Amino acid sequence: MASVLVIDDDDQIRELLEMYLKADGHYVILASSGSEGIVLFDQNRFDLVITDVVMPNGGGIEVIMHIHRTGEGTPIIAISGGALRQEEHFFNLSAAAAFGVTQTLAKPFSEEQLRATIAKVLC
Repeated sequence: MASVLVIDDDDQIRELLEMYLKADGHYVILASSGSEGIVLFDQNRFDLVITDVVMPNGGGIEVIMHIHRTGEGTPIIAISGGALRQEEHFFNLSAAAAFGVTQTLAKPFSEEQLRATIAKVLC
């Protein structure tokens, strides 16, 4: 299975993603901010990065740009949903897509939606 870096400032989202991913046999490392995620990315090799777009202490866009600068070609799934209005999280996901993420996923999402998105990215 895959080695996955999950970056999200929401403890519950991180734990939920970890539970889903480990249930499918993936190796998971968690980060609670973009800056922490960048450090972990630089120290490890990952098959996939799942990052929230809007976070304090280094947001997802910074993570995405950093990963692209490394030239590693690591696939990225951007997730978002914490905006005050629904249009804002779609804007956040559109911005992430413009920066070259592999897939986007709007929160809240189901376990099945997550699995389908990961399957698209890793196949």
